[in-house]
Amino acid sequence: MYKELIKKYIGNLKLEHLRMYASSENIVLSDEELSIIYQFIQQNYESLLEDNTTILQLKNLLREDLYEQLLFLYQKNKTKYL
Repeated sequence: MYKELIKKYIGNLKLEHLRMYASSENIVLSDEELSIIYQFIQQNYESLLEDNTTILQLKNLLREDLYEQLLFLYQKNKTKYL
């Protein structure tokens, strides 16, 4: 059920939504990091919903602490909603 909702919502996702969510999780993103994450989600959301390896592609694109925070949130939310 949640997968279908996410697939419908992804087209409405804006950079500001990501910035607000990151802020709510005490994560500060630079404009470049925000852009990388946004583009990654837009291009890979179906794979992100299906497997746990797609997110590994972000590891070399982001600073290590940010990647670790995102990985934690990804795993937490995937367990909770999928």
